[in-house]
Amino acid sequence: MAGGSRSRLGCWTCRLRRKKCDELRPACATCEGLGIACHGYGLRPEWMDGGEKEKAATAETRRQIKNAARREPPPAPMRDRPDRSNSNALSPHHFPIPDDNAQLEEEFANVVLREHSQASVTSTPGNTPTGPALKTGFRPRPVISFATLSRNENFNGFEGATTSSGTPRPVDYSLPQALKGREASLLMYYLDYVFPLQFKMYNPTAAEGGRGWLLSLLLRTPPMYHMTLAMSAHCYEMIEVPNGAKERKQASLEQLGSALQNLQQYIRVYSQQKDTRSLEDSTKVLGCILQMTAFIGFAGGVENWQIHMTGATDVVSGLINVLISPVPFPETDPSPQSSISPHDPEGSLLFNEDEVLLKFLMAVFTWVDIASAVSLGSSPFLAEHHERLLGGDNPPLRLDKIGGIQNWALISIGKIASLDSWKRTSQSNGTLSIIELAKRATLLESELEEAFDKFTKDRKHSTSHDRPALPYLTPLSEHADYVTELYGRAALTYLHVVVSGPCPELPEIRENVCTTMELLKRLPNRLLPRSAYWPILITASLALEEDEHTMIRNMIYGAGVSETSVGLGWNVLKVLEECWKRRRLNNPVPSLGDGYWGDVMTSLHFKLMLM
Repeated sequence: MAGGSRSRLGCWTCRLRRKKCDELRPACATCEGLGIACHGYGLRPEWMDGGEKEKAATAETRRQIKNAARREPPPAPMRDRPDRSNSNALSPHHFPIPDDNAQLEEEFANVVLREHSQASVTSTPGNTPTGPALKTGFRPRPVISFATLSRNENFNGFEGATTSSGTPRPVDYSLPQALKGREASLLMYYLDYVFPLQFKMYNPTAAEGGRGWLLSLLLRTPPMYHMTLAMSAHCYEMIEVPNGAKERKQASLEQLGSALQNLQQYIRVYSQQKDTRSLEDSTKVLGCILQMTAFIGFAGGVENWQIHMTGATDVVSGLINVLISPVPFPETDPSPQSSISPHDPEGSLLFNEDEVLLKFLMAVFTWVDIASAVSLGSSPFLAEHHERLLGGDNPPLRLDKIGGIQNWALISIGKIASLDSWKRTSQSNGTLSIIELAKRATLLESELEEAFDKFTKDRKHSTSHDRPALPYLTPLSEHADYVTELYGRAALTYLHVVVSGPCPELPEIRENVCTTMELLKRLPNRLLPRSAYWPILITASLALEEDEHTMIRNMIYGAGVSETSVGLGWNVLKVLEECWKRRRLNNPVPSLGDGYWGDVMTSLHFKLMLM
């Protein structure tokens, strides 16, 4: 018989295929070498019935072999999978729901944090941090491969997640062969409603690839796909049926628990292959982590996001070299029907999905990293690289394309955050020089005002917008200049507070707050506050008059923010109310070492993720 004599003790997959099995455990090398599911050595599966079910299983196995052969060489055999003695429990559409989502999220965060702490990442001024090398070309796949997770429709998990009895939980990394019913509806709900709610200013042109990269990423990354469906289900229940049955909301939370389990295992695999990570591996993991933080943002932006961002820094440190490298991304051959040249700067992104994906994810990380510095009282992780990532006429990252904020404003905010961190560190060490502080602040103020003048001049001479693509999905993108001005004005207030303290009566602070409040009164769209929480927090926290407080409250309420709404809005308002109350009662927040806004948040027992 071809392939050797059949073993009566072989795995059920080899018996199904009538092939010789090497009987290695927990999974045989024959199946691993082909990149197909090994169904183990336990009790006879129900589909081994000698009838129609067995024929269907044979056809499915053949299809897996063909798909594996088409896509890439199979990975080397893996020796660290859990025991698969019970093959009936490994249905690709069934795994236990965790009893405690919060505990599982904490476990997932620990995996991310442990991976970060084990990596040797260093950063010095002017140098790119050194992290695990990324292989951007072709390479042999690692023993534990993300391609395996994406390719093998019946792949089931790794060690780590266990049931209450201590046995491994099967983890479903599979994608459906066809999207049907609820899954198709949830996926489209995410693409049509949830994603635009996440990134209200993102409005890519057709030449920039539209949103096709997003769908491709989701379908290539099963853990992110399942996480996205869970987030979509939860948002649907919260937004569309806020008074719906508790059972339905519980179901969406259970789906989230399952997705968290997948993500936990996915990060663990990534942490095991430090020397063999590819660009694709890293972008997928970064996408998973940022999707987790996105869910946290929808849930109010206060739970565990710091741990996830810390874990993402290891991935990001290895991607900086790719972004700032003079070597261009490999270009995909253009479609024969397309009239856009792949070398055309306006059209090349249409054919380079990897570049669009990497730049989007890195831009989102950079945005959260900079904006949330006021919550943590720390310098942004990428502070030393902002000029190379965000500066110049053709920067690698464009935050105006994603958040409606021109890069100069975020560069300034990052520098101010670094100045704030330096000032407080110097104070605690007893080495603060007021002369040096004034010198650095004056330089930053000059740079900020110069950038503001250029922005105002360019704005007056602008005759067209470069975002005509999808206005029915992201109508706020036309107000990007307004949002940039808000960020620029708030950055100047931020600088004055860093230098002089949170004293709203100071002329320089009061003048700029009043100017920004006038700008907010001319709000061109009532939903815009949801895209400008950072400048609103900085400015409104220093508003003196009660009528200014009322205006801010009404503006936030008018954007649809309530205690039960998704997003950061309600917690932003809680921070503002705390600032106003303490000023009313002449009860300043005690200095806790995190800067003014960070200390206020600490007094409320949370840290707010801002973006």
